[in-house]
Amino acid sequence: MDKDIAFLERLLDAPGPSGFETRAARVWRDEAAAFASDVRVDVSGNSYATVNAGGSPRVMLAGHIDEIGLQITHIDEDGFLYFEGIGGWDPQVLVGQRVTILGRDGDVPGVIGKKAIHLIEPDERSKASKTKQLWVDVGAADREGVAGLGLRVGDPMVIAQGMVRLARDLIASRAIDDRIGAFVVLEAIRMLADQPDGLTASATAVATVQEEIGYQGGGARTSAYQLEPDVAIVVDVTFSTDVPDIDKKELGEHELGGGPVLSRGSAAHAEVFERLAAVAEASDIPYTIQASPKATRTDADGIHLTRHGVPTGLVSVPNRYMHSPNEVVSVDDLFNTARLIAAFIRDLDADTDFTPRERRVVAVRSSTDGRDLHRQSGGSAERRKSLRARHVDAPCRYFYPSCPPRSGPRLSSLGGRRPEARSADVRLAPAASSHGTAPRRVEHSDLDVIRWTQEVSSRICRRCVTKVTSPTHSSAGPFGRSRAKVASTG
Repeated sequence: MDKDIAFLERLLDAPGPSGFETRAARVWRDEAAAFASDVRVDVSGNSYATVNAGGSPRVMLAGHIDEIGLQITHIDEDGFLYFEGIGGWDPQVLVGQRVTILGRDGDVPGVIGKKAIHLIEPDERSKASKTKQLWVDVGAADREGVAGLGLRVGDPMVIAQGMVRLARDLIASRAIDDRIGAFVVLEAIRMLADQPDGLTASATAVATVQEEIGYQGGGARTSAYQLEPDVAIVVDVTFSTDVPDIDKKELGEHELGGGPVLSRGSAAHAEVFERLAAVAEASDIPYTIQASPKATRTDADGIHLTRHGVPTGLVSVPNRYMHSPNEVVSVDDLFNTARLIAAFIRDLDADTDFTPRERRVVAVRSSTDGRDLHRQSGGSAERRKSLRARHVDAPCRYFYPSCPPRSGPRLSSLGGRRPEARSADVRLAPAASSHGTAPRRVEHSDLDVIRWTQEVSSRICRRCVTKVTSPTHSSAGPFGRSRAKVASTG
């Protein structure tokens, strides 16, 4: 895979704090115009790029393009600028930094000042700095001198820090959060545009605005309202836990180079998560899982409750030193995340349904030789009908561990893909006991699709043949007739 990051570098270096994203957004749209069919910007400042505009379902990919920054709140008579943070800052990392102020007549450099350590009382030296104790010095002699530079109250500023390449495939930048999200969603639809054959869905990448200050959803809410997507994927950053003094019991294990992080819970839709995980496994993309029992504090919180509700997935990239002038990520993680999203979209068709389904579990006891198993299908009448008189051939040694080795494939989930010749929509959970008459768990979900063919059945042990049918169906399948006792637990 080509991992050219020249565009990423331009995007990261362009200033664009929350509420002032226009320059970074222009870089993003200029790149999108090279391959997307529909590139535009809305009144809020969100930028859009679409491929396969007439397709179905409609997929929204969101990555916020704003970064944290600073804003002038007061200019004193001596020409010093006082400021507040745009988004969440640790004031300790601001001391002594160089800044770029986005003035009306152009960019103005400045430095963040603080009282020298020699002049601070000994008992105050160990205390953390506060933003109100800091100021910006642009070299002006007085307030009029500041005005002469084209600066005024309300002007934004960013840390004067360009992207740098570190060892391995790591990069550092002040704008990783979440300029890389805007990069990833655009790369994902670029992959779709480069290989459009078989693409059914319409995919729109959105560089959303004001996420860092969008406590009510920011640009993500307004863009989702406009697009009315059938499903949405949000790309953001999460804490990389491969640094000292991190509590993995609280945050989990997510390291640079470990692949995308899939969120479960809260705004992250369960069916979208399962499909993302299945696609990652089928595509050999490494990933980890992050629990989100409360708000995700990302664009997903604003999108998933838009209009009648949008099934939303949250995919994050591990990030070291978040909300600092030098956030660090792995380039491999960025492209793996884009690959995952592109594969997810390719797996969709016009009939894809993200409505949550109850995962019904039944205990199934085999007959004397374990040849036949019945299950209760549950679900809709159409689903029960589709299961009637269909057979599933389980792999050898799946039910009876004593079976001899065979060359047939192991039981596996296709994670929601709908092959033309599927046999049934079931997934068999691992046996609780090695004894052939022990109860087994059979878990059913519309998203867990297993395809088995007669070719498979010819290569497996007769003792491990499994039959799936409706509760009222009594035929016994290819190896004779045998009754099964079924006890519903769901």
